[in-house]
Order: sequence, then structure tokens, then C-alpha cells
Amino acid sequence: MNLDGELNPARRDGAPAPSVGPAGIGERIRTLSVALRPRWIGAIAAFAGLFANLAHAPFFFWPAMAVSLMVLLWLIDGAARKPRPAKAAFWRAWAFAAGHFLGGLYWVSSAFMVDAETFGMLAPFAVVAMAGGLALFWGAAFAIATRFWTDDLRRLFVFTVAVMAAELVRGHLFGGFPWNLAGTIWPAGEALSQSAAWIGVYGLTALTVFALASPAVLIDGRGSFGARVVPLVTCAMMGGMMWAIGEQRLAAPEPEAQGPLVRVVDPGFSQAEKWAPGNASEVLNAYLQLSGGPDARAPIVIWPEGALPLLALENPAALDLIGDRLGDRTLVMGITRREEQADGRLLLFNSLAVMRRDGRTARPVAFYDKHRLTPFGEFIPFYDLVSWMGFRALQQIGTGFTPGLPPTSMEMPGAARFAPMICYEALFPLLMPRGEDRPRWIVNITNDAWFGPSTGPEQHWNQTRFRAIEEGLPIVRSASGGWSGIVDARGRVVSAHGPQGGVVEGQVPAALTPTLYSRFGNWFVFAILAAFAALAFALPSGRDPRLRDGP
Repeated sequence: MNLDGELNPARRDGAPAPSVGPAGIGERIRTLSVALRPRWIGAIAAFAGLFANLAHAPFFFWPAMAVSLMVLLWLIDGAARKPRPAKAAFWRAWAFAAGHFLGGLYWVSSAFMVDAETFGMLAPFAVVAMAGGLALFWGAAFAIATRFWTDDLRRLFVFTVAVMAAELVRGHLFGGFPWNLAGTIWPAGEALSQSAAWIGVYGLTALTVFALASPAVLIDGRGSFGARVVPLVTCAMMGGMMWAIGEQRLAAPEPEAQGPLVRVVDPGFSQAEKWAPGNASEVLNAYLQLSGGPDARAPIVIWPEGALPLLALENPAALDLIGDRLGDRTLVMGITRREEQADGRLLLFNSLAVMRRDGRTARPVAFYDKHRLTPFGEFIPFYDLVSWMGFRALQQIGTGFTPGLPPTSMEMPGAARFAPMICYEALFPLLMPRGEDRPRWIVNITNDAWFGPSTGPEQHWNQTRFRAIEEGLPIVRSASGGWSGIVDARGRVVSAHGPQGGVVEGQVPAALTPTLYSRFGNWFVFAILAAFAALAFALPSGRDPRLRDGP
């Protein structure tokens, strides 16, 4: 049976469908996509995925993402015509995503080279395995999508839903790893990024994928041009509206800053320098020097995650030196802490500690233990099953850190309540406390020195600032080997310094009222995807009437 939009244009009686002029470029692309050997198809898909990385920080060349998504859509067109479409689509989508993640996560190898003697040989295998594993979500999503694929504009909606299904699963399963979603190709703090205040980065990703893939249908050669141009025109109008609303939001008066004056410190040590034998005193002295003395202007000092290469809470000499330098100020710092359980087990936590001077020494007055741990960096997934293979976390802490409870607002003297956010947690929307527990600002500490001299710190910095837009909350970020600074509630940088290290001092900007996204979460994202799925089935094909079956 030959329905409008069916992939096989043959007539019910076996005769070919009526032709409307010579085959267009779209049909030639489909034919080529069917005829090429799988290895060449895989190479094309992988290169397209790799090329898409130019759309992310620090390049922000969004046309690269548009070209790559269109290539993937055409490749799935060809897969849908193969005898085993699901298998062909899985291979093409997997190769595309593997290339994309390989180029986007190459910096993971830097973490393995910090202790090259122990982990160096694993670096290339780890990056390839990680890219290939994450790509499985894309392969599976498009294998399923071929059951609903058409050869007209409706497949744009199927395509977008498939991408989003893969990305939502990638961002949540096994702890999640939502690095470099398509929505983050727009610089945080600029007009288009402001849409995240209503629909979050996942909603922005869905609209970005649909918009950038929409030109693919223009060269189909099937159906009227008017029908094929509708998605592109609609996306252009939608993009213009989103840009205008974003500009209006950015132009709104900034509430008067009522937050505390803070001093953000990072000496700029690489991970290898920090952990060089005998270097602990030099690292501590560098932090103390940059923090200023007891009479310094800013009453709050913030050090990054894993600031010191020692167990600070178990080192009285270090605590005394910190207390002398701190005076009556408050220090927020990243520490590793140990906690003995009643059964004798010793648990380790990657923590944020609020420190105050007690007598001469510095003592913690509050803790936050990191809730979302980094797979393989801070813990080994399914460790009980794979421990016999000798795996251990890159932090070299035995079986790994123990996850803490979800973030709650914390108190410190002289400041409104703040929410803690450690490193990897900055990738996750909706991790902030809500309702009466809503904070007035966010403190993000991170150790981006693991990324080495790569694009990783730039990308992490951009993604972190999307959390400010989504929540309507300013962020103060202290990053070892990354971007440290003060960000307002619209994601704009107030002041910052790069991975080379330095000091940022300034007042925390004002919080905004809770955003639509912070109140309703991903319900708008699911509504967008439900609408796309409905349109994929409800829309007419847009095919030229002369291509219909029968008289």
C-alpha cells in the first residue's frame, strides 16, 4: 500500500509512481546514501559528528552543527531504504555520535596523563570507549525512529524526537553525562541563551536541532516547494522572536546588588604541579598569598574544588596557617574529607566546607558532600562487579568517593543563603533546592585542571552559566585550572579570569524571581516533544498531488 510520505514510491500495481521532472539533488543524495558501503557511510557520519564540535565553545560556529545535522538526516534517509533499516540507522547514528563525542570529549585523556605512569596507557582506550558508549544512545534512538520515518517534511519531527530521546537518556541514565547539548552552542548570557529561563537547556536543544536540520528538506525534490519551505520559515521567525525576547530580557533593569563582597582565588596550578611530591606547602602558600590578610576588603574568600593536595581537616599546621590568614573572614573551600562509620568503614567525600577561625585555627562550620559524582573520575560504576579487574578511580582513592545528599541551601555569616555546586554537578539542570529553601546565589567550585590545556574548561564555563539563566540566580565560580568569576542571574560575566589563575573580587549580583523553568522544570520540554511527535503523524505529507497513487 502506497501512502503519502511512504518510503517506497512504487505503485500498488508494481508500476513506478508518476515522475515530476528529473530527480533532484535530494534524491541523488538518498541514492548515494543507499549505495555506499557501510564503512564509507560510517566515515562520512563520523566526520560529520566530529565537525559539529566547531559549534560549541570556544568556537561557537553554529553553521557546523547545521551542516552536520543535515548530513545525519540524509544518512538516515538512506538507511530507511535499506533492507534492514533499523540496523543501517543504528550504524549511521552511532558513527555520527561517536565522532561527535570523540571530538567533544578528547580532553578526558588529560586526566589520565596526570599520573601517566599508572593511567597513561589507558587514555586513548578510555576516550574511545566513552565516545562509543555514549553513542549507543543515538544508535538505539534512530534504529527505533526508522519505524516512523517518511520521505517528506514530517521526518524533521521524528528526527528531533529521536535526538532528544537519546540526549535525555544520556543525561540521566547511570548518573548521566549531559556534556555539550546542542542548546549550549549559543553563548550563555547572550540573547538566544535566555530562552533557557523558560524551557531550559533541553528545550533550547530541541528547538535548535529542529531549526538547524530544517534546511535539509529544501532539496528533497518531492512535494511542493511551499510545503518544504514552511519549517525553515517558521524556524527563522521563531529564532527571531526568541532573539528579540532574549534581548528584551537582557535590557531589563538589573536589581540592585545586595549580595556580599567575595574574593575568588585560584593560583593556576596544573594538576601535575599541584600533586608533585613535596609541593603541598608551595600550593598552600600561594592560596594564602592570593587570599589577602585579615583586613582584606572582601569578607568571603572562595577556593576551588580540591584546592590543596592534602587532607586539610587532618592537618593542624595547615589549619593554623589558614586561620592566621583568615582572621574574621569566611572561607569556602573544596576538600576531601574522611568519615569513619560505626562498622569501621572509612568513607571519603568530595566536599565543600565553610571555614571560620576558632581561636587561632580554622575549623569547618558547615559541609556539603558532592551528590552527583563523576563516573570513573570519582567512582567506578558497578565497582563490586568489576573490582576483580583492578579498576580504580582517577582520584586514586580506592573504591571512590561516597555520594552525599542532594544540595540544600547553606548559611554563612554576613551573606544570604547560597546553594553549593561542585564541578560535574554544574552540567545538570534542576539540581538546586526549591520553594522556601531557594537560595539567593550559587557557589560553584570545580577542578578543571583535569582537562589540561584543551577546550574543556571553556565548555564547562559556558555550560555552568546556563544554570544561572535557568534558575535566575547569580553564580560565583572558583575553578582550579579553569574559568573563575562572578556571573549574574542572566548568565552574563561580571568579572572573570582564565585557567592561568588569578583573583576576582566583586559583589554578588542580585537574584531574580524564580524563572518559569525553575518552577515547572522539564514539563515544557516534554510538551514540545509531544507536539513534535503529534505533528509527525498529523501533518499532511506535503507531497505533490501528481505523486499520489491511482487516477
